[in-house]
Amino acid sequence: MAVNHVPVTLSAYGVSMCLGSCEDPFAVEALPRRARALGWTEAAVPRADLEYACTADDGVLRLRCNGETVTSAYDRDALVDAFDNHLKIELALRAPHHVFVHAGVVGWRGGAIVIPGRSRAGKTTLVEALVRAGADYYSDEFAVLDADGRVHPYAIPLAIRAPGRRAAVPVDALGGRAGTVPLPVDRIVITTYQPSARWRPRTISPALGLLALMDNTVAAQQAPEKTMPVLRRAVERAQLIRSRRGDAGAVADALLGATG
Repeated sequence: MAVNHVPVTLSAYGVSMCLGSCEDPFAVEALPRRARALGWTEAAVPRADLEYACTADDGVLRLRCNGETVTSAYDRDALVDAFDNHLKIELALRAPHHVFVHAGVVGWRGGAIVIPGRSRAGKTTLVEALVRAGADYYSDEFAVLDADGRVHPYAIPLAIRAPGRRAAVPVDALGGRAGTVPLPVDRIVITTYQPSARWRPRTISPALGLLALMDNTVAAQQAPEKTMPVLRRAVERAQLIRSRRGDAGAVADALLGATG
């Protein structure tokens, strides 16, 4: 039987979601709380783009979106994590006026440093080091680009890895601050972590930089006519560098010191 609650409707970047019927009291509270932590805010819409519902049957929690099963889980935390991942990807695919690129982003002296890469590429570790070194935090998840190729803040808590789990750490817990305004892309840094690697950045061509962004753009295949012009604008004025890296702190100091 559904828990008696008022449906919660939220929006972000022009996409709306609603948690309607829900048979688990924990999910009624936890799912909207997680959405708000991801930057979704209250909205009034006649019909949401994403209609979530949660059922509970013999200890199994099932989350559906627009009638299709997202996950079936015995563990409530696993349900929330599945909701988190689904909501992020759906937002990245559906946002009408922005392009979402898997990347870490910080702001420094009026420009954005964008570090494209998927999960486990080491981008959160480098973003954390950059923030501790004085850069403004924009995201460790997505570079959110507008039609002019500028990066908008997506300052959700950093997903810092700990043994066996990821901890959500607000930027102020690191002694840092979140960016608040869109920034032009100043540098695109293509890097992967390798123990004992030396930081030897080399300039690469705009074509290679564009390919790196395309490879990490969520909607690149579904909507190339939308994503490609935006990616080109992001690349056209940026410095593009590539290098393997070792210690994140040393690389952060080098990146922030490179602008004098």
